[in-house]
Amino acid sequence: MVSHTVPSVTVTVSDKVCPNFDASREVIIPKIDLLAPIEIGIDRPVECVNNQVTLTALYDRSLFSSSELTFRWNTGETTESIQTTADGIYIVTVTETNCAFNTATASTNFIFPLPTLDIEIDTSSLCIDGTVTINTFLNDDDAPISNPSYIWSNGATTPDIVITQSGTYTVTVTDPQCIRNTVTGSASFNFPDGGLKYAKVFFPNTVDTLTQPYNATFGPFLGESPCPESIRNYEFYIFNRWGQKVFESFDVATEWNGTMKNENESRNPTEVYIWAVKYTIFGVEYELHGDVTLIRD
Repeated sequence: MVSHTVPSVTVTVSDKVCPNFDASREVIIPKIDLLAPIEIGIDRPVECVNNQVTLTALYDRSLFSSSELTFRWNTGETTESIQTTADGIYIVTVTETNCAFNTATASTNFIFPLPTLDIEIDTSSLCIDGTVTINTFLNDDDAPISNPSYIWSNGATTPDIVITQSGTYTVTVTDPQCIRNTVTGSASFNFPDGGLKYAKVFFPNTVDTLTQPYNATFGPFLGESPCPESIRNYEFYIFNRWGQKVFESFDVATEWNGTMKNENESRNPTEVYIWAVKYTIFGVEYELHGDVTLIRD
């Protein structure tokens, strides 16, 4: 706000015919308060209520009240404040009602500060219970959302979700008070292949000290299997060539030692055996089968 005050001026009137006849008078100039400069104010952080943001013409209220001024926006509105959520250039002209030359203009390029969304994938529970958590972090400092609404592509309505299947998961976060205040993000995760590996040859009574630890029993090679502790509903069966079941296990850690039902006094002979396994890991059910050749020294 700028104010100009001219204390006084002296006006002298002279008679051209009679130079000695002149007169002077001091004239007091009243104080004139100028409007300029003015600004357009936007609350920070931006508060969007009922789908509207308020823009206000700011001026020196110690010199003028709103009733002494007229307002004209480039939107056609004539109020001190206007409401919008549309991006664009907004211009307001403020004029003193009783002094048309006392006018000032302000403009602003308003861009609605949309929130952003960070998404992180937490795999810390993958080998505990076969689940993965997708976490969201809403960055809405410039336009706070007091009660955000979350809608995930899988139907979940929580900020974070726990998944058990591979895929791309999309979330949309909205502001119940402001449709414009919306942000969308997505994350993809592929669970590891849970297929177990089994040997083709089995030497249960080898005396080779290097290979004996690997050949003492027959079962899945867990060294290449991600998170074997996440295996569920495990069923493992071995049959001889006559179709007789010689072994079964419902625990991935319990393997066949080459005897009938793992009873050491009944050793199975050298021949080819058929095996079949069924289990669930990472939400996927696997059914595998193959054959193994048992060889005795």
